[in-house]
Amino acid sequence: MQLGQGMSRRLRPRFHTGLAVFSINVPPTLWRHLEALLTGYGGTATRQYCVSRAGLRSVRVTIPDITTAQRIWSPARRDGTNYLCRRHFQRARHIGQDGQIHYTSTFQGYSAVVVSSLTPVVVTSHLRTGITTCSFFRQNYTEGGLAINTSLQATLNSADAVLH
Repeated sequence: MQLGQGMSRRLRPRFHTGLAVFSINVPPTLWRHLEALLTGYGGTATRQYCVSRAGLRSVRVTIPDITTAQRIWSPARRDGTNYLCRRHFQRARHIGQDGQIHYTSTFQGYSAVVVSSLTPVVVTSHLRTGITTCSFFRQNYTEGGLAINTSLQATLNSADAVLH
């Protein structure tokens, strides 16, 4: 699934905490199946109609919580790849006693897609052009599981306190 692969690409360590947006080309005939999948697992669809011309202009599907996102991009449904989280490793080079170069990998933390009512995954398709845009929020964590940039985490915590 191109949406999952695009999300996974934006979880690399060079990207920082915050909003991520990318676009892919999905023809309207394939969008119908993708929309059925996204709404079937719990997403909500909003349609925007063009007033001057008869017809549907764009469709926006909102995924409001992490359980819905996990069902849509489940590793069991795909090839076993987790598109919502990515671990980061750093390669270190050293010369062994035998004089050859050896490499060791050390865990440097991970990045994850953050989905809540304040930070939903939004997939918008413009049906005339076939361009589909996906926006989501990502959070980077240290190897101990602590958020590197706490601004997004503070927003989620304050919203959670207001809701309870």
